[in-house]
Amino acid sequence: MDSLNSDIVLTTKLYRPQLPTDFIPRPNLLEYINKDIQRPLTLISAGAGFGKSTFVSSWLSEIDYKNAWLSLDENDNNLRLFFMQMVSAIRTVHADFGEKTTELLTVAHIPDPKLLRNTLQNELSTLPDLTLLALDDFHLIHNTEIVQIIADMLLYPAMNFHLIIISRIDPPLPLVKLRSKNLLKEIRSTHLKLTDEEVKLFLKNHFEADKINNFLNVFENKLEGWFAGLRLAVIHLSLLDLNSELPKEKDISVGTEIYLLKEVLSHLDENTLNFLLKTALLDKFNKDLADYIIKSDHEDINSEVCLKNVLKRNLFVVSLDNNGYWFRYHHVFQSFLQNELRKRISSEGINELYKRAAQWHQQADLIEDALHYAFYANDMQKLVEIIENNMYKLINENKIYKLVQWMEKAPNSLIEKSPKLLVAKMHIIHTNFTLWYMPEVLATFYSISKKNNEKNKALTVQAKLFEGVVAFWQVHIDKSLDLFRYVIDNLSAEMIGVNSIATIYYSVARQMKSPSERVFRDLVKIIHQKQVPPPQKSFLLGTIVFIKLIEGDLHIAEDYARRSLEFSTSIDDYFVETWATYEMGYIAYQQNKLLEAEKYFEEALNRVFYLNTIAPVDVFAGLLLTLQALGKEHRYRQVEQELIAFVNNNDNPVFYTHAYSCRARLALNRSDIAKAKEFISKADLYFESENVSFDIEIPRLTQVHVSLQKTNNTAGIDSLINKLTTHLDLSQKTNNAHFLIRTLILLSIAYEKKNDLNQSVNYLKRAVQKAETGNWIMPFVEVKNQIRNPLKKLQSEKAGHDFIKLLLYEISKSDDAKVSKKESFTNGVQNNLSNREMDILLLLSQRLSNKEIANRLFISEATVKRHTITIYHKLDVHKRSEAVAKAKLLGLI
Repeated sequence: MDSLNSDIVLTTKLYRPQLPTDFIPRPNLLEYINKDIQRPLTLISAGAGFGKSTFVSSWLSEIDYKNAWLSLDENDNNLRLFFMQMVSAIRTVHADFGEKTTELLTVAHIPDPKLLRNTLQNELSTLPDLTLLALDDFHLIHNTEIVQIIADMLLYPAMNFHLIIISRIDPPLPLVKLRSKNLLKEIRSTHLKLTDEEVKLFLKNHFEADKINNFLNVFENKLEGWFAGLRLAVIHLSLLDLNSELPKEKDISVGTEIYLLKEVLSHLDENTLNFLLKTALLDKFNKDLADYIIKSDHEDINSEVCLKNVLKRNLFVVSLDNNGYWFRYHHVFQSFLQNELRKRISSEGINELYKRAAQWHQQADLIEDALHYAFYANDMQKLVEIIENNMYKLINENKIYKLVQWMEKAPNSLIEKSPKLLVAKMHIIHTNFTLWYMPEVLATFYSISKKNNEKNKALTVQAKLFEGVVAFWQVHIDKSLDLFRYVIDNLSAEMIGVNSIATIYYSVARQMKSPSERVFRDLVKIIHQKQVPPPQKSFLLGTIVFIKLIEGDLHIAEDYARRSLEFSTSIDDYFVETWATYEMGYIAYQQNKLLEAEKYFEEALNRVFYLNTIAPVDVFAGLLLTLQALGKEHRYRQVEQELIAFVNNNDNPVFYTHAYSCRARLALNRSDIAKAKEFISKADLYFESENVSFDIEIPRLTQVHVSLQKTNNTAGIDSLINKLTTHLDLSQKTNNAHFLIRTLILLSIAYEKKNDLNQSVNYLKRAVQKAETGNWIMPFVEVKNQIRNPLKKLQSEKAGHDFIKLLLYEISKSDDAKVSKKESFTNGVQNNLSNREMDILLLLSQRLSNKEIANRLFISEATVKRHTITIYHKLDVHKRSEAVAKAKLLGLI
């Protein structure tokens, strides 16, 4: 669970209530409930005070099956929190349970509830033996998404999972359907009412035999087997003078419950009464917390003494842990005490108690509870203070989702007056990639800081970071570099999360400004410093991948993406691990290694909610393009529907723009011009154009491509060429290889359509030259039918001869889907490997080094390396040993 949640407080929700010392065994009821334990749901539904929780606790303490407990409250109506706690409960008996579900619950964007349900259900299906989970006080849960997930899970139950729902009312579950399918066992008030024999057995623990009949004469008709009433009556009588007469039945003129509660309180000493009334405001309490909220008004009260007195009298106190430190009141008793307290002190007095509770929890570093009580006290200033003092823990741990939950409690009027919370808001905007909100928040921050004479340098540094982020995405590279450099120079070392963001932006901006090996070397140097924290090292490895992708060197990018994947996996850095997986898919796709691309994109899709910026939608785009190229129609349709659901669920206009653009591109690839035109018309390029773009899907290019397909007049083509020239300038300004290659290819297509073959060939030649160093294959293969003429002319000119041969081979391979895969691959490789490449392949099989091969063939080591990379690509392998093995399998050597 979240490191900011106290382990002690969390544990209190996972303990079964301890059985009272005067507990009465109920063997007949246990026999009844055990008959159908294989059913997936047992519902315990009865009003307050019928002993529901006590009975289930006694049941679970006696059965041989593994079982867990979760006590619920109003705060658990948060989808993320509810299921995090449910997983934590099951982990008390299966320590490794729920890894994938936990991943989904700790990402910035909460996933589609259906995905969450399926993931949890799949993990429940792996439980090795029957496991029971009791959800106590389920009537407090009213979140419809939570209830729906539980309902779906019960209708299609996991074999070894049994859910026990304890509730005062019937939950909004499909009980009729569950009954008809024999999936439900019910325990109701009629089952829980104490029999006459059980009542007498209970009373024997408290009274002599001659008193029991007198007791029953007065209370039997009033109580009717109601356990809470029975205990109240016993407590009431135990407080009376032993020589006093029992009350007459006619004297009990109000409801039995109210009468007995009033009688109990009337016989307590003042200190114990004050202790009860004030601690009743708390969801849970201990002697230290009680002292803190009470002693300001009652110096003479000793909470430890009062607590012992309450426990001695069995005053409806439930122990929440095995150490006897945390307690809560039975809900019937707590509700009555709270009503009594409100009659005795003003609402201001009650708020003051809540404020003290918030203060105590804050000092104890129990942040969630501190926020909870500050909210109850309507003390928004305290709530803001708590968030301000603890927000960096979340930022450093990349738990922006938790920061969002905290910020939702604070009124916007106070957020806009707090420089710290404005910075927190900037972090949320950046994570959600809703950058169009950033300038307004920055303006408010600087205005408030100036007005308040704010001198907190750390805040100013972070504001400069996000000012740099805005400048970066608007392609004001020089400005962004200055801002990022300022941030790195002035940021304190402990702000790891902010430092990581600044480093990646600064490195990428440097690469865009002036490509060189220096950026790469500087990052490698930092990585090899011993004092670099693992999370920062993970980020730095990912940064190297990113700058090499921009540069266009897919070979080094792939090498570091593998390293990034391995290292982030070793330290459980799911964020960087998912990014590295996506990048491996990106590289494989661009190099036309479609099966490999499919593998990585599918893996990234399973964790897509870890990604930020536009990357989540780009994973969908990469996978859809890959599946389309592979001809996997069924999976393609599934993923397309998943993309639509994902975008609708997140409701981000940037996501909509990229999703519609991707679908237009896919339609274009299958020659459905009408659909392509329809989709691209829905893509609002306000959220994409004039910004830097690194993604597989680039909406402004797809828009031009669609327009090219439906435009035949010279004026229209010239207009599109002007647009592409603007894009070309931007791609060159930012040294963005992918953007540059695709823009050059589209310019080639435009000029070919204009019947200017020379210009078409010139632009295609530039694209080939840029693509060759990284083996960028797919940008050409995807538009193969539109570049055949200029590509053939380019081949005749012998420009980039080897790479053009490779492109033609890949295009022909994608054309011919009828030949068996092995035959097609073998013949293609045999026909496409040059004599020089065959020579090098043979020497590789002899385990010679590059230097030895170069000396043997009288060529440079660089030439050997270039040919080796081409061989790897043609054989679809990654290293020497794989190349030799594949060549032998195909009979090439």
